[in-house]
Amino acid sequence: MQYLSKEMIEIIGEGVLADFRKTEVKAGHGIDIEALAGRYLGLRQVDMKLSDRGTLLGLTTFGGIEVDLYLGGETKTVRLPRDTILLEEAMLKDGKPGRRRFTIAHECGHQILYRTEEKKTGVSIRARFAPGQAYSCRDLMRVSDWYEWQANAMAAVLLMPKDLIAFVVDLFHGGGKFKCFGHFGLEPADRRCVCAMAEHIGVSLSAMMIRLRGLGYIEPRPAEGYKHNPIDIYMTAEDISK
Repeated sequence: MQYLSKEMIEIIGEGVLADFRKTEVKAGHGIDIEALAGRYLGLRQVDMKLSDRGTLLGLTTFGGIEVDLYLGGETKTVRLPRDTILLEEAMLKDGKPGRRRFTIAHECGHQILYRTEEKKTGVSIRARFAPGQAYSCRDLMRVSDWYEWQANAMAAVLLMPKDLIAFVVDLFHGGGKFKCFGHFGLEPADRRCVCAMAEHIGVSLSAMMIRLRGLGYIEPRPAEGYKHNPIDIYMTAEDISK
């Protein structure tokens, strides 16, 4: 199991995007993450109900396996081919496209990380799964537990590469940094700007803020320096999950 730094994840992700973008024609727009998953990585996408409470949004398979889903107090076994992304179907209608796009990018991140490791070590992750054996969602996720933060970091690179972020910051903000009071407290004009940027490339507001902070576009300020309605300094759950 390889442990990659954020810098190395940036390099790998940007390399994947550079190759994928050879067929891209929409410069300055959001990454077509479904095309990257399907046409470029060869991943099959399946939308279905994964959990009763919506706590599981997605997972990926590497070998042809059976997956046990626990729904309504019963076990439903689904046979899936290798390299499949399972997505919670409720995300198709929840009005939060950024969440679904990030979930797809996250699962793409797992695939890219494992393929990178396989190329480096010569050991395939598919050997960890026995043909014909049914696995629970917990079993599948346990294999990738240590990769979760790396898959999230890769998803951020895939959806929000440095050049695209630089483009939208210049387009909507004229370049420069955003003053942030506390953790999420933006000036009203800056908040509208960041919202427009997030919508333009198809990510959630929270994902955009995290990426902007990671790339150095956020200038931290003390929360007590916020001069507008203090209630506005905290984004609501609806704000940050769209």
